[in-house]
Amino acid sequence: MTIKASVVIRCKDDEHVFECIESIDNDVEVIVVMNKNDNLQKRLESIGVICKISPPGNLSIVSNIGFDYASTDKIIITDSDTVFSPNCIQSMIDG
Repeated sequence: MTIKASVVIRCKDDEHVFECIESIDNDVEVIVVMNKNDNLQKRLESIGVICKISPPGNLSIVSNIGFDYASTDKIIITDSDTVFSPNCIQSMIDG
């Protein structure tokens, strides 16, 4: 199956990111753009999440890092405290 979308999660240093990831009910690429935190990064990578480190404080830069690393042309940008409702991502992919 081909991955049809990327979900870029902007995360400063937030444990809620795991709830966000758990709410993703589609086979999508998940990229977390975050401030440097070795422990959080290790835990995210252990569940198959792509992690990219960003400088703190600029949402535009954080979003652009996610765009640069996404391997699909459909990109959903969200924050780490988002919880997706069932089928929400599929609805966005389908347009």
